[in-house]
Amino acid sequence: MDKNLATINKDDFTITETGEAFISQRKLSSILGMNKNAINDWIRRKADLRQLNLNENKQLSAKALEMAGGYFAFDVDNPTEQAKEFYRTIAKAGAKAFIYHEAGYELSATKIPTPLEAAEQQLQKAADLVRVIKENVQLGEQVNTLEVDHDKSGEYVSVKRMRELFPEKDISNKGLIGASKELDLPPTSYDGIYDAHCPALYHKDVWYMVYGITI
Repeated sequence: MDKNLATINKDDFTITETGEAFISQRKLSSILGMNKNAINDWIRRKADLRQLNLNENKQLSAKALEMAGGYFAFDVDNPTEQAKEFYRTIAKAGAKAFIYHEAGYELSATKIPTPLEAAEQQLQKAADLVRVIKENVQLGEQVNTLEVDHDKSGEYVSVKRMRELFPEKDISNKGLIGASKELDLPPTSYDGIYDAHCPALYHKDVWYMVYGITI
């Protein structure tokens, strides 16, 4: 078993000697304000598709935490305010930085650096900061364009969005699924990976065929 370098919250956070960061499923449920069963179902589906990196304690990696944050903030029918706020947090700071902070983890020096070493460290910090900023800008752009890409692009629109636009219509997934198969236009989802449990987005031709709605 790898040594856990977390100094606090060791039951919920793990920091490995290689710098990998993990969070417990229990803590994730608490942070998102979601039912544990919903969290467990999502983890099971993703794990079956080999899309999650879990450690030996079934804790989620930083990348898996980002995926969960995005899914429960955008892809569920009734996202909690906690989930939305948490996604904003990791979008700004990064999932690994969040786990490091919550785990009380800090890189410690073995000696006082020389002026040259200190300068090199500052340059590395600056380079790391630039990299993180670039990554966060890209992540923010992805978040801000989700609705534009799907609900406003005229190609794929969610059931939730169409129910808001056409409350007089009894919109459900049932007819849409069949039409998607008939037209060979499979549904998708906000994270780009659709399965039967995910809130679906359907192509404009499917909407027209089933409900006569022109997008």
